[in-house]
Amino acid sequence: MGIGSSSKNAQYIIDYLQLNNTFGVIIDGTKVENTKPDPEVFLKGAKALNADPANTIVFEDAASGVEAANNGGFMSVGVGSDEYLGDADLVISNFIGLTPKKLFKQLSD
Repeated sequence: MGIGSSSKNAQYIIDYLQLNNTFGVIIDGTKVENTKPDPEVFLKGAKALNADPANTIVFEDAASGVEAANNGGFMSVGVGSDEYLGDADLVISNFIGLTPKKLFKQLSD
């Protein structure tokens, strides 16, 4: 599992929250030249995780992030409003009750 963020303080936040052992890679604005909707942040993360974008899910709360995920060939899950994130493969309002099994079923429907 990794983080791909345009923010330049993602590492600081992860350190502060003591979540370093949760993520295999953190790619943020300090490690990319192009911002979303360019998929660079996600592609670098996938490469660092040795993951195929086509088999990788990006969770995003911004339209430009959904566009970046789609541009990179990732599966995209918008977290928030369908009105703003409708280009995602799936839009959820929150993570409550979401399990991997439910997520994969919804993505495959």
